[in-house]
Amino acid sequence: MWQLLLLLVAVFRLVTPLYLSFYPFEITLASLFLDAVDGYLAFRARWSHHAYHMYDKTMDYWWYVGILLFATDLPIFPVIFILFVYRTVGQIVSIALYKPLTLAWFPNILENYFIAYLMTWMFPSWSTYFIDKNQIYPLVICGAVAIIREYIIHIRKITIGNYFGLKFHWEKNGPRR
Repeated sequence: MWQLLLLLVAVFRLVTPLYLSFYPFEITLASLFLDAVDGYLAFRARWSHHAYHMYDKTMDYWWYVGILLFATDLPIFPVIFILFVYRTVGQIVSIALYKPLTLAWFPNILENYFIAYLMTWMFPSWSTYFIDKNQIYPLVICGAVAIIREYIIHIRKITIGNYFGLKFHWEKNGPRR
């Protein structure tokens, strides 16, 4: 059953970036949710941490490509492109070395910045922070949030599931319950 649920989540993770142009808010929320639950499903399906890491980083990267393509006509594209390249380096290093901790050196500022920009569609007065030199403010805030998140996830090993009583611990040979 867990394998089937994980397969469904994987299919949804593959499809969501394709709909980003049509429903940016909803798709972003769906992507965040799917990314949050697939680790628990992989654990319950008895995947090794290495297998899950490879799967997750590949799916994450596909999402980042979706963000990059969506942003091509947006005024924030140059910043998105730089953040995409930066995170790409982190993804490659993390996968090549199989050291998730390396992601702390390449935090996911891209996704945070993209979400912050989407918020300007709901709060138009915020859009001034995404023009010219003002972009430094959301970049610093998004960077700080990303560093804290990477610390919590990759160093402290705390996931969103911990807050719902879904504590689990990966071992080198597979999951331990």
